[in-house]
Amino acid sequence: MIYIVIMIVATILTWKVKFEEKEKQSVGKVLLFLSFIITYFFSAVRYGIGTDYSYIYVPYFYGIGNGTMQFTEVGFNALNKIIYDITGDYRILFAITSLLFIGFIYKGIKENSTNVTISVLMIFIGQSYFYSMNMVRQAIAIALIFYGYKYIREKKIIKYIIICAIAFTMHNTAILMVPIYFLAELNIGRKTKIAIAITLLLMSSILGGVFQNLLVNTKYYMYYDSEYNTGTITQTLLLINILIFALTLYYKDKEDREYNLLTNINFFGFCMIIMGASIPLVDRLVRYFTIFQILLIPRIFEKEKNPKIKMLVEIGTLGILFVGMYYQIIMLGGEEVYPYNWIFNT
Repeated sequence: MIYIVIMIVATILTWKVKFEEKEKQSVGKVLLFLSFIITYFFSAVRYGIGTDYSYIYVPYFYGIGNGTMQFTEVGFNALNKIIYDITGDYRILFAITSLLFIGFIYKGIKENSTNVTISVLMIFIGQSYFYSMNMVRQAIAIALIFYGYKYIREKKIIKYIIICAIAFTMHNTAILMVPIYFLAELNIGRKTKIAIAITLLLMSSILGGVFQNLLVNTKYYMYYDSEYNTGTITQTLLLINILIFALTLYYKDKEDREYNLLTNINFFGFCMIIMGASIPLVDRLVRYFTIFQILLIPRIFEKEKNPKIKMLVEIGTLGILFVGMYYQIIMLGGEEVYPYNWIFNT
């Protein structure tokens, strides 16, 4: 199975890569680059992969090229137009969008992860690799926000806002991530987080009704009366994120600012997951938050000091994430990326 092979090879290549060890930095960069190439290549040369591949992106590529169609995002329109004018080949569009997504994800891992191997593995079992082949515009925006985390960590608000602005030109939902710069710094206790989560769970249907009324006179109201109103948040996604939320509650460290930044971002994403059962398409917004689990999961594991328990937590958590990915992507056909096909078969 091609996806499993890609995941295994890309992960093994980064085994023991640690950029804080200066004498091993050159080797680490080479290994991470090889991992990137493997991950990127199969995304770049895919054909007909992803629900929106032929339904949206191919016709829009030609429509933007000849001036008859436009997305609302100027940056993505410009990217399409440039590629159309230079090559006229939509396959180049997918190669470049894959480069942008995977490139920014790997760059973010290199600069922010405390365990490169687990972070690379999380690209796959956290399912971002698969949804990037479907929701192309938003995936680029998500990768930019993920890369921009370093500016939250370094308290460089102007640079973070610039990143959000660029991401906005790829998908306008990225504007919702500007407040995270401030929200991530909040000091929210365990009991408060639990109380908020329970309250949202109990009030989910009420909040859904309020949200629906707010959208009555907007273009987004169509989603309440369309095929997109499917409940969106799956039980698998909810259960996985309950587990991760529980781990962040158990392994709390007030002295570790970066860990708290990531747990706060994850908490706000968890709140959106709870509300997702009654608000259409929230699952897509959630992905702006769950992408940070690529950095969070390794830090959670580091909080367990008992080697035997740590191994059990790692195997259990990563195993559950793998099963969730396999069930949603392979068995249920999520994002319509399986079975894999590439341009060499066309």
